[in-house]
Amino acid sequence: MIESKVIQTVQGLLTAEYQIILGGSSIGEAQIPLNVRGGTITCRIGENSYTLKRDSSNGPRYYDILDGNGSGIGYFSRLTKDKGFLKPGYLYIKAGFHEKEYSIYEVGMGKEGTYFPCYEEAYGEERQIGQIHKPAVVKDLKEEYECFAVDDQVSELLQLFSLYTDVWEHRNTGKKAAKAAEVEYSYTLNKKLKAKYNPDFVR
Repeated sequence: MIESKVIQTVQGLLTAEYQIILGGSSIGEAQIPLNVRGGTITCRIGENSYTLKRDSSNGPRYYDILDGNGSGIGYFSRLTKDKGFLKPGYLYIKAGFHEKEYSIYEVGMGKEGTYFPCYEEAYGEERQIGQIHKPAVVKDLKEEYECFAVDDQVSELLQLFSLYTDVWEHRNTGKKAAKAAEVEYSYTLNKKLKAKYNPDFVR
């Protein structure tokens, strides 16, 4: 299991910056020059450079994943699963990365924090290959994401997703960091969605 972290290091009124940590050492960084929802994200992970760029023509939260040459190699898109007549279903993120398809779910577990189990889709079935944990306690308005992956490619996908979800869901856009700690509780009630979280995956 590959363990890494995406840690926000700068939270300003206009910019946000992150470090990507593996084995206690920094292996990359990311920046959001315009600190708003939908802002473009630039990122370096090891020798690889990425840009996450919004394309609203494909959906309000659709992002293209571009490599260092500007070529499209993946995407993130928010969709609804198990929706039907008088049945609201639940939201999840459909992801593509290097010609593979993934589903990433957000499961709030109260004081334990929020978990993002990641499943690979193949032959009509899902197999869990990664998970992100976001602690409930946030210090100085700076978020932290703990990523667990079965291989290097999935590890990079989870690191990129951490940046994507932080832009839309969890970062304190337009606020300046202050010396304080906040607790963010999130509870998932949908049984099917909650079942996506496997507490034994990391163990």
